[in-house]
Amino acid sequence: VYGQTQFFDKLKKKGKKIKTVLTGCILPKDRKKLANHFDLILDIKDLPKLPQKLANLSFRNLNKSNSDPDPKSRETQIGTSPKRPSSFNKKGCPEGDSARAKRVPIWSNPNLSTKNYLHIQPKYSNKISVYVPIMTGCNNFCSYCVVPYTRGREVSRPSEEIIREIRDLIKRDYKEIILLGQNVNSYINPSRIKTNKNTNDFAQLLEEINDIPGKFWVFFTSSHPKDFSQELIDVIAKGEKICKYIHLPAQSGDNKILKKMNRGYTTKYFRELIRDICNRIPGVSVSTDIIVGFPGETEKQFEGTLGLLKEVKFDMAYIARYSPREGTQSARLKDNISQEEKKRRENVLTDVLKKTALENNKELVGKEMEVLVKGVKNICVHSSSNSCKLVYYGKTRGFKDILITNRYKSNTNKHELVGEFIKIKVTEATPWGLKGRRIS
Repeated sequence: VYGQTQFFDKLKKKGKKIKTVLTGCILPKDRKKLANHFDLILDIKDLPKLPQKLANLSFRNLNKSNSDPDPKSRETQIGTSPKRPSSFNKKGCPEGDSARAKRVPIWSNPNLSTKNYLHIQPKYSNKISVYVPIMTGCNNFCSYCVVPYTRGREVSRPSEEIIREIRDLIKRDYKEIILLGQNVNSYINPSRIKTNKNTNDFAQLLEEINDIPGKFWVFFTSSHPKDFSQELIDVIAKGEKICKYIHLPAQSGDNKILKKMNRGYTTKYFRELIRDICNRIPGVSVSTDIIVGFPGETEKQFEGTLGLLKEVKFDMAYIARYSPREGTQSARLKDNISQEEKKRRENVLTDVLKKTALENNKELVGKEMEVLVKGVKNICVHSSSNSCKLVYYGKTRGFKDILITNRYKSNTNKHELVGEFIKIKVTEATPWGLKGRRIS
């Protein structure tokens, strides 16, 4: 976000008439820091009100230009309710701003009825992969995490809406559906609760999605280990359209640190869960999140995390150095691990990850598998256009990047294979991806 502010500031200095809006997981401290860079900062739950907010912002700016107020007042106004105009039109916008509000890019799906921002249908960035939110918020209150404070408690979408949206996406030829939630495992169908019917949990939702006709596959993120049920493992193992990739954040390999983090499980439980997943889902890829340098983490406790990575042999790990977030429980603890030590621990884990990820990928060399082609790039050996070749790249069902090494002439239709499922044979492995050739 901070990097994008420089880009937006440059555009405004060049006279570009743009309005910048920031939303998401934003703490009060960050809100104050970013106030001078954005025209509007609002809570994610207020996203349906964006047209009215922007119309109000335009009205406020008009008043500013007439009265020339102190520019410092802008910081206090950002993210707060502006003074109400004297009159509003029937749509709830200040008089004269109705047309402007209509131009605000909110893509509302009339088939969805959820009375919050989850009912807003997004503008999709590509025609292959699409994110579908199934729930938001979190009830876990991990001691380092701001999500329960910024996103609120867990709210799930009715499964009927989710299924309807995915059916529509498949009809529009989307090939990769990615289910989103802060903790998808705790998904509960609210419509079933209201009618006193059996709760439709995440495993059941995945089964329903897997039964939708069409050629596509589905991923999901993110999962909490304590909510990962045995039923969910069975559904993933059996589902032809459910990809064999699971992101399961461990965060630490030490029980005392896990307790400080309020994670709700032990290292023994996590190891047994990973063992069950790997035994019952052949060829599954598993990634994780790790935090190094949590307050009070000793060298011995760090070695517990190191041992976990060596034992589990994750395909990928997203390793973060701890930094306190204002308003969280862990922010009250003394951040007593130096940045140098945090970086050292991060590097140690990264070195282990490189080895285990490479070992895992080498086991795939020589195997045939299905790949979804995500894009294409032109590679030129010399300056002459005759030496340029098209190279496609994609993803495996294990969420691994793969470069398809077949060479195609540059005059070939670039998008011929993009968005298609093709069969390849893996020829080479690196820690972070694969190479392979297309086979008939």
